[in-house]
Amino acid sequence: MFKALADYIVQPFLKHYLKKKRSWHYKGLKLVVSPGVFHPGFFFSSQFLADFISTQQLLGKTFCEPGAGSGLISLTAYQKGASVVAYDVHRIAVENIRENFALNFSIPVTSQPFQIYTSDLFDDIPPQTFDYIAVNPPYFFKATTDDASKAWYCGKEGEYFKKIFTQLHAYTKEQSHVYMVLADNCDLDRIQAIAQQNGFQLQQIARKKIWWEVNFIFEVVRVV
Repeated sequence: MFKALADYIVQPFLKHYLKKKRSWHYKGLKLVVSPGVFHPGFFFSSQFLADFISTQQLLGKTFCEPGAGSGLISLTAYQKGASVVAYDVHRIAVENIRENFALNFSIPVTSQPFQIYTSDLFDDIPPQTFDYIAVNPPYFFKATTDDASKAWYCGKEGEYFKKIFTQLHAYTKEQSHVYMVLADNCDLDRIQAIAQQNGFQLQQIARKKIWWEVNFIFEVVRVV
């Protein structure tokens, strides 16, 4: 019933509401969310992952968020003392991250330890390894039509997952922690299969039902 309500009432409302830049607050952070950028206040997965990241011991750690959107999770990690690399393929999202950093912190956004890139996954990220990587991926198996659609669709054949699981080897080490949030309305088995084909497996470490949707946090673990 809740899912039907979302399809016929909530989604049309959000489509209209999110045509304008909107303000949102989360645990002491003030964010603005630009049109076309994934809004963490209305789509459950980002806040669920941010809640989890806020419990981690990140002081002095290196942290990366692929597809950072508004920057919520990266800003949360920075609050916890991490050195952060945040990036997105969508130019509007990249500018949104810069804006939200400036709203919350007084140091220049171009300075260490918070770096922002425009990048298609790790393509344009300088070679390095991270202690923590947290990703809220697009998980619907449908072809993308532009950069904005890449926030929702992983490609007809799961090209997003094939690429990120391939690239993770170069940006992680044995002690790295990689976390991925997914939901029960995506093809979990297919994503798990792609991970295994590329030397990883998904181990569920958290689960939460939010309204009509069940969200999961998986740790992405190297297969020995």
